[in-house]
Amino acid sequence: MTDDTQDEGPVFRDKRRIDPETGEARQSPADAQAAAERAAADGAEAQGSTDEATDAGAQAPASAPGPDDLSAEDRALLDGEAQRLAEEAASVEARIAAAEDEVRRLQAEYVNYRNRVERERAADKVSTTASVLSALLPSLDDLDRADQHGDLEGSPLAIVAHGRWAIFPAMVGVCAALFLGGLGLSSVSSVVAPYAVSRPGDSPFQQPQRTGSGGVIAQGLVMLGAVLTALPAGWLTWQAIDGTAIDAMFALWVGAGAGALVLILGIVVGAVVYERRATRLMEFAEAT
Repeated sequence: MTDDTQDEGPVFRDKRRIDPETGEARQSPADAQAAAERAAADGAEAQGSTDEATDAGAQAPASAPGPDDLSAEDRALLDGEAQRLAEEAASVEARIAAAEDEVRRLQAEYVNYRNRVERERAADKVSTTASVLSALLPSLDDLDRADQHGDLEGSPLAIVAHGRWAIFPAMVGVCAALFLGGLGLSSVSSVVAPYAVSRPGDSPFQQPQRTGSGGVIAQGLVMLGAVLTALPAGWLTWQAIDGTAIDAMFALWVGAGAGALVLILGIVVGAVVYERRATRLMEFAEAT
């Protein structure tokens, strides 16, 4: 061996695939060169694509047709379409105007109808009031003439006519006794002795033929019972003519109480009798 070989000493080459310091995989010189070649090829392709896009963008505005490039046929089509749209818009506006006119006409008709109804209602009110007063005037004249001749002397009508309204509650008591008592007694008589009445649609002035006289007798008894119910209130009213307002109020409460008592008793008794005679009453109603 020569002296130069002895001076060089031992040589170490690190061929480890994993870097001990970073822990990453090492590339061989051949792999590093291949990666560099692939990167260079990719860059060249990207540059070529960019140049082609730039050229296409620069040529696009020049190739797009402008307004002056349209043919006569295309212009005619565009003009026809614009004219059609304008005609449709004018037709829609005409229909809207016609609808608005119709709405205004209907509003005017409604206002006229409402005013006419109000005038007719006021006229009917005046005519009704006049007819009622016309019907009452003869009765008032008869009462005035009877009062002038002294026929009403000492009666409740004379007292009310001359302005003593303190007797009025007593008269209300008599009327309440007659009305409520008649209702209560009718509740009993209508199930004990029913009578035929007009059917729906028939004339109310033409009563059906009755098979017996029980209904007539029952109506007479109801009237008599109502008079008897109001008899105490009537007697107290007569006493209140020469008495005080307290007597008149007492007659009011007696009449109203008696009528209410007869009404309650009549409803209770009539309900009990109806429960017992319901079948016969239905047969009577279907037969008449």
